Amino acid sequence: MTNPNCISWGIAPIGWRNDDIPTIGADNTLSHLLSDICVAGFQGTEVGGFFPEPNILNKRASIT
Repeated sequence: MTNPNCISWGIAPIGWRNDDIPTIGADNTLSHLLSDICVAGFQGTEVGGFFPEPNILNKRASIT
């Protein structure tokens, strides 16, 4: 059986905003996306086209 303590769950930002059709989810901000991801219990996400440069994102997400 899989040990759930060894699994990290992530999600894709397309659930909030679509890079191919920018009008879909255009009102969803990066802050909204990161907050929802955290509240839902996910440990990470892939980046989307509306994410800032990594050094800015790391500061915003409190990653060191």
